[in-house]
Amino acid sequence: MSLANYSPEDVVILLGGLYPVEGLAEGSFITISKDEPQYKTSVSADGRVSRSKVENPLHTVSLSLSSFADSNLIFTSWAAGDSLLNSVMMPLFIKDGMGSTMFYAPMAWIEEIPPLDLDVTYTDRIWQI
Repeated sequence: MSLANYSPEDVVILLGGLYPVEGLAEGSFITISKDEPQYKTSVSADGRVSRSKVENPLHTVSLSLSSFADSNLIFTSWAAGDSLLNSVMMPLFIKDGMGSTMFYAPMAWIEEIPPLDLDVTYTDRIWQI
């Protein structure tokens, strides 16, 4: 029998290869999803199935940060710079230090600035990259 270990503290997120993203929210803090399926399938009238490979490397990464995390300022500045220059893309690297999960995007950008919810309780900001 083997035992697998996981520690959220050992998940590393590097923005631009230099800046470690900190202040991740409790619960589910990273979601990575492929924008399109790897294959598209079709079925003909006589039941023949065919598939074609989709060459789309795009992924969407959702990062949940606590509202008081310093990294929110970095993401806000990144989005503002991209809005002005239309070309502020950076590499994004995510690695589970205790496992084999790894994600790398050589060019990443902020899809939209999440709403800022000022409340008397703790809130999260979810960044779509």
